[in-house]
Amino acid sequence: MNYAGSFDCCIYQSKCQNNTVTELKMPHANMNGQIPAELGQLKSLTLVDLSYNPFGSAELPDLSSLTNLQALVLNGTRASGHFPTWITKLSQLEILDLGNNQLQGAIPDLSALSTLKELHLGLNQFSSLPDISKLSNLELLAVCANNLSGPLPDLMSNLKLKKIYFCENMFSGALPDLNKLIALEEVFLHNNSLSGTIPDISRLTHLKYLFIGQNQFTGLIPDLKPLQLLQQVDFSDNPVTGFKGAFEDFKLLPHFNGLGIGQTLLKLDGFPDWLLNIDMIYVDLDGINFGMDLFPTILKWKNMESLSMSNCGLTGPVPSDIAKLENLFYFNVSGNSLTGTIPKEISYLSDLDFIDLSNNQLSGDVPKEILNMERYQSSNYLFGNQSSPPTKSHLMIYVIIAVLGCAAIGGLAFFVLYKKRKGNQVYPLEQGFATPEPVVQLPITDQAKAASPDDISVLPVLAPSGVSDKQPTVEIDNSK
Repeated sequence: MNYAGSFDCCIYQSKCQNNTVTELKMPHANMNGQIPAELGQLKSLTLVDLSYNPFGSAELPDLSSLTNLQALVLNGTRASGHFPTWITKLSQLEILDLGNNQLQGAIPDLSALSTLKELHLGLNQFSSLPDISKLSNLELLAVCANNLSGPLPDLMSNLKLKKIYFCENMFSGALPDLNKLIALEEVFLHNNSLSGTIPDISRLTHLKYLFIGQNQFTGLIPDLKPLQLLQQVDFSDNPVTGFKGAFEDFKLLPHFNGLGIGQTLLKLDGFPDWLLNIDMIYVDLDGINFGMDLFPTILKWKNMESLSMSNCGLTGPVPSDIAKLENLFYFNVSGNSLTGTIPKEISYLSDLDFIDLSNNQLSGDVPKEILNMERYQSSNYLFGNQSSPPTKSHLMIYVIIAVLGCAAIGGLAFFVLYKKRKGNQVYPLEQGFATPEPVVQLPITDQAKAASPDDISVLPVLAPSGVSDKQPTVEIDNSK
């Protein structure tokens, strides 16, 4: 290809005007090698999207000559080294996506990018953020799953912010007052070390998602009644003790469908029956002891996608009707007193990513229909003194059969299922920046034996969530 000359735009995944390339869009195109520096010769480019191509690990080439560039999307291209300082010369840039790479070190001053609207830097190894107060047009800031620490950055000058993703870092200190950021729609701060009380957020009337679980927040959950657009909240794994309003106030929110309050210090007087009148898609009630057979009840949530009720004192069998929850991708009922056999109908749940039935009183065999749900990869894995259970955040999906000690330890086995998920859900973290970790485990007691590992012995590795085999489409515009 002669980058400086003319060529047939139809050969490339491009948008052209008068045979001049203005947009180069080749995501998921299975390209390898290196990103060519010759791209810098296409000076009319306004958009470059080479995301999710397996380029070799290398520093990004200098493309500072692309001064008309408005969008640079290099997510998942295996870029390494430090943040490319030449990017600060792209003064018309509105979208910058360097997420899911191997970049490290400090992020340089970005104040020259005054037109920037979206900054995606998640799933890297960055160690510090610059002052972003001059990025007054910023609407999205995504830095999840890096090595960032210290207090949260001051965002009071970024009044156009709609979405902030700071999850899975090491941020500490108090949660600042967010009430001035009245455009906020999504706040993902989970899995940090934030502490103190949760401030009033009653002015965030556009807020749809609030995920601040897995921190160290104390005190009361603020009144959420004014947030009439609110859809999902997660306060789980925090030592919060109650609500400033009434727990039942969630039923007054017309769009509400997701609640996470598991592993908190909240005390409930029995199962909240009013919750059954809401079409829930995400529920986390881990550690709240109800001591009853709730399956006939919770099966009323026909559109449930993520259900976590571990250590809730659940009794009775896992019903075959679980297959009616056709959208279920996350199912954790470990640490209860469930009895009976594992229903083969679980295999009908085609979207299932995570199932944990460990530490119950189940018996019988693991149905082969479950073992054969997909073509999985398997490997031996000793699940011994692991310090913590697998997290819910994930991109990579596998299957592992783990046998602990085999005959020497009485046949204790763990069956672990991973399957590629849709990739467009919000809970728990589907913005392309979660940490890839094992997330599905089904430990089987000696009453319930796993089928032969030969059933799933030679299985392929699945791609990261959001990656497909679909080739990019050609978009040509030769109009003047």
